[in-house]
Amino acid sequence: MTLPWAAVLACAIAAAPQQAPDAHVDAERLARNGARAEALQRFQTIAAENPNDVDARLWIARLHMWMGHPALASTSSNRSSRRTRQTSRP
Repeated sequence: MTLPWAAVLACAIAAAPQQAPDAHVDAERLARNGARAEALQRFQTIAAENPNDVDARLWIARLHMWMGHPALASTSSNRSSRRTRQTSRP
């Protein structure tokens, strides 16, 4: 009796949609593979959805530097450091 249920469960698991890769991992992969503009857009979306995501903001600054926009990198970096100080206060 358990064998048919095991088969049904196995089929259900196999047919279930696979989870998309973590947004950070995907955006970081794009950045490291040279798709910097697309990676920047992804990290900006991540940061917009979660303003306390310091990692995403640091990636935005890093990408701006790599793309030759030091002023934008500085602005993004300053926002990240302010967020870090705000979230680390007791």
